[in-house]
Amino acid sequence: MEMLGLEADGEGGLFPQVLNIGRVLGARDPEGGSLYKTVVVEVGRRGVKSTSIMATLIGRAMNRPGYKAVITAQSGTIASSIVLEHGEMLENNGYAGYKRRTSDDIDGDGTMRLLRNGGRERIEFSNKSVIWCVPPTAAAVRSKAADDIWIDEGGEHDSEKGQAFLDGVRPLMDTRGELAQLILSGTPGIARVGMFWDALESVRKGEDPDDGVVDYSVSDVEAGELTAKPWEELSDEEQEAERELWRRVHPGPTSVKSDGSTLTSIRTLEKRRKKMPWPQFAREYLCIWPADSHTKAVDMGAWAAAEQPAPELPTKYAVAYDVAPDGSAAAVCAAWRDDDGNAWLEVLQYAAGTDWLPGFAKGIRDSGYRHAFAFDGIGANHEPANRMEALKPRVKTKSMTFKFDMMPSQAGFIRELNAGRVRHSGQASLTTALDGAVWRNLDGGRLWGRKASTNDIAPAVAAAEALHYYDTDIVKRGGSAMSGMFD
Repeated sequence: MEMLGLEADGEGGLFPQVLNIGRVLGARDPEGGSLYKTVVVEVGRRGVKSTSIMATLIGRAMNRPGYKAVITAQSGTIASSIVLEHGEMLENNGYAGYKRRTSDDIDGDGTMRLLRNGGRERIEFSNKSVIWCVPPTAAAVRSKAADDIWIDEGGEHDSEKGQAFLDGVRPLMDTRGELAQLILSGTPGIARVGMFWDALESVRKGEDPDDGVVDYSVSDVEAGELTAKPWEELSDEEQEAERELWRRVHPGPTSVKSDGSTLTSIRTLEKRRKKMPWPQFAREYLCIWPADSHTKAVDMGAWAAAEQPAPELPTKYAVAYDVAPDGSAAAVCAAWRDDDGNAWLEVLQYAAGTDWLPGFAKGIRDSGYRHAFAFDGIGANHEPANRMEALKPRVKTKSMTFKFDMMPSQAGFIRELNAGRVRHSGQASLTTALDGAVWRNLDGGRLWGRKASTNDIAPAVAAAEALHYYDTDIVKRGGSAMSGMFD
């Protein structure tokens, strides 16, 4: 990093993420070989991920005569720019002049030279080490042995071609000894497929002890707390919660330079959050992979820890219902908060079909409940609502919208659960629904996927709706759920 002329932080050392990357790449086994033969590095944009890796390769080139490293990315042009950028940084700091041939060549101390070859850039060192770039094709590296192979922007590689390239480069290290290392780095792609995702999942699961990882990312469970609403529509509390997440997950805001500024400021991240589509911002800065049909929504360990004996239903609570898409079952749930601010959830009824639903709602109303019955304003939920509204006197209903209610309700539920502010009595129907819930990506956000989930999630959806209705509406009203007038 000193050779590249990069500034250290205010304490005279390197940024934490730079040290983390260097230490994992440099870890040794008892025999002196690389502890990790494959290393996966996932860090958000502007976190000096690529420069940290390149600094490691340059350090190896300086200290290991005859060292060879190959660099590629999602295109030969990008791989070329990586070598060119860092080679020029070395030149600018006086490490040039090796094998000077003409008066136009860069003068320096004779350490290295940068060969600009229009897509075949390479850095040659006086000790016969070399770092060069190639396009991401197996043919480009065939029969060219290398100590280290670095594949950058792994999440952007075409799935099939990327795997073919990976299969082609692994044999290049076979004859280079126990220090040889394959490095995969990047940010998430547009889907949970491809060589980078496969490698990341494998190392996260600990499938191979020869694999190491540096992973600055938001977990699937944490991602469920976030909302895709535009920045300006978030409350002050929601904005600050996101900022705190940025400080923890993205290394930029906590990487302090010697002048007191940060590597990537919170203000910069706010600008990106405002201008970029949420899925792109989430991928590039928070390393959140788009959810698929296997992405579980709920931390069931946190749910189990939240179980307590059920109290009596209070005088102030909210009610919501949800119907399975095919009308096969429906659930009615209540939600409220206790004096300590904890959210309580209770399934009032979960049964087959929907014929029973209007009558059950009428019974709750007749017992004194004076607020509306909240529901997701789509599909099979409409028919029961119409029947409730047709009763004399009517049972009031409240249709929830995707943007302002459904997304925030499910994100809010996950946030409260992860924070330890949810309580429940262990009802099997609600537990089963939450255990089967998986995320579904939609334009502008995501919800628990009804088709993709392994169990009927109607009780889970109704519970989240009821809590959202309580927090955003009923809690602001005077009196209790047993007071007021209805039509």
